[in-house]
Amino acid sequence: MAHTHLLLGTTGSGKTHTLQRLAADPTTTTRAIEPARHATLTTVADLCADFDDAEQILDQVLDLARRRAQACVATGSEAHTPTEDQPRILLLIGEADHLLRRQPGLADRLQEIVTTGRPLAIETAVAASNLFLDVWPLDLRAQLLAGDITIHGTPDRHSGDLLRERIADGTATLLPHHTRSRTADSAGFGG
Repeated sequence: MAHTHLLLGTTGSGKTHTLQRLAADPTTTTRAIEPARHATLTTVADLCADFDDAEQILDQVLDLARRRAQACVATGSEAHTPTEDQPRILLLIGEADHLLRRQPGLADRLQEIVTTGRPLAIETAVAASNLFLDVWPLDLRAQLLAGDITIHGTPDRHSGDLLRERIADGTATLLPHHTRSRTADSAGFGG
């Protein structure tokens, strides 16, 4: 599984369903951030927060990443090997563009997680409606665009322009709008 997943699409296009399917792996501990507490990701996440508590989740994941990095340095290892006590972590963020518009200071934390996550067995799946630079710092957007990309429906013109090459060479997965029952299987995200 790639260490970053970017899911783009309009509201109701199936992004949240794909996030739920990503969380179906029983060997993974899932942390989720979504607009409202007790929304759809609550059913699949081990720990879930709404936008008001997003900072706490990001800080917890960052603290874990830093401790794992220190342990790797101490043991001379280049990567964390997941165990039952120290499993792979999956951070899910629904409507990330809305979260970053509301709390722009969280972009630095998210970028650190995305940047350092792979060798520390920490993966990130971000669902968004757009990739406008007024919300997304350029480096964070570039890192997400380099990971797995699934486009639900037709992207907005700006995002479509950014993804043109990935769409043309087949490295971005395109799903028709409202393919909720097939979304994750079609994208290769089976549990």
